[in-house]
Amino acid sequence: MRAPHRPPPHRPPPHRLLRACLALCCALAWGVAQADIFVIVNNANPVRQLSNQEVADLYLGRARNYPNGAPVQILDQANSRSEREQFFRLLLNMPLAQVNAYWARLTFTGRQSPPEVRNDDQAVVASVSRSVQAIGYVGSRPQHPDVHVILQLHDSP
Repeated sequence: MRAPHRPPPHRPPPHRLLRACLALCCALAWGVAQADIFVIVNNANPVRQLSNQEVADLYLGRARNYPNGAPVQILDQANSRSEREQFFRLLLNMPLAQVNAYWARLTFTGRQSPPEVRNDDQAVVASVSRSVQAIGYVGSRPQHPDVHVILQLHDSP
């Protein structure tokens, strides 16, 4: 005697699963790509705001002091961090390869040293909170009581 026919368990067609996975991946990538970057300084620093150009001049070694003449300690993120790539894209519209080549030329000629590198957002915030001269950038608005945002770079939708 034959067993009664049972229909297979309901599974969505493979193309629907693929579409759902792609939609989820796109949504996640969009959320990551649309984050802002926050340029921060110590609360004791009298600088309350900087323009995109002023920050660009600092991060390209064109300026060695804040606009008020005070010395600056420039902090960068590690090359592998997405915040670094996004910072230079939003600030200068430059890919990391171009930024790295720019600093390699300046370093090779002995004209300038690149900014000090910190491993992640937390390390940047910690360093800025300890130094009145420090400036850095992070991928989320810092909640530390000893730092404040002087420029917010918006990722356009």
